[in-house]
Amino acid sequence: MKITAAIIGSSTGIGRALAEALQERGIECITFSRKPESLEGFISFHLDLTNEQDAESVFKIAFSRYPDIEKIFLVSGTGDVETTPSYESAKSTIALNCSGFTLAAYHATKHLEYRGGGHLLAVTSVAAIRGGGQSLSYNASKAYQSSLLEGLRCRLTRLKSPITVTEVRAGFVDTSMMKAEKPFWVASPDQAAEAILSASLTRRDLIYVLGRWRLVGWLLTLLPTFIYKRIG
Repeated sequence: MKITAAIIGSSTGIGRALAEALQERGIECITFSRKPESLEGFISFHLDLTNEQDAESVFKIAFSRYPDIEKIFLVSGTGDVETTPSYESAKSTIALNCSGFTLAAYHATKHLEYRGGGHLLAVTSVAAIRGGGQSLSYNASKAYQSSLLEGLRCRLTRLKSPITVTEVRAGFVDTSMMKAEKPFWVASPDQAAEAILSASLTRRDLIYVLGRWRLVGWLLTLLPTFIYKRIG
């Protein structure tokens, strides 16, 4: 059986929707999850990206067992509202969204380089664009992810590597991660999955989910700091 796709972070939300959408298309995939038992019907590996030693071992085993994987979807992430900033409230976000994300992105890229090409699609957030007064570590971690992906893209371009790195900046998606009191333009996990799969057929550097969030991203970039400080 030829496995051509892998999803990192797949027990719920966007990752689970991606796995089901691929299955519906007849595309075999492997999944990495903290709760592999919830993924009945899929080839699943237990993965905790905050456990560096175990995670590295899992990636090595999975990618050596399934060398034909050419599309890797990196969906793992966490975050919370921080009404009172403290390191205790931020460290789980930092551990997964920064250290864990880096470990996964590097192993995914190493695998794609070894096989001679492929596509890494990683989910970040519109929150990557600017800091957030109610979610300091989350916004900062998403900015880190965005910068890391751009760096990988630059490196691979210099090497003339046939690997595409796509950043998926998500707006509000109806998952347990959504903490906004009054969300708007909310996508379902299925809608997000369809948009990501469409992007996987292109070589785009950046997409927004849903696409209309590109307008929000543009406005956030242009908004003067003295105004943003009052609303961010």
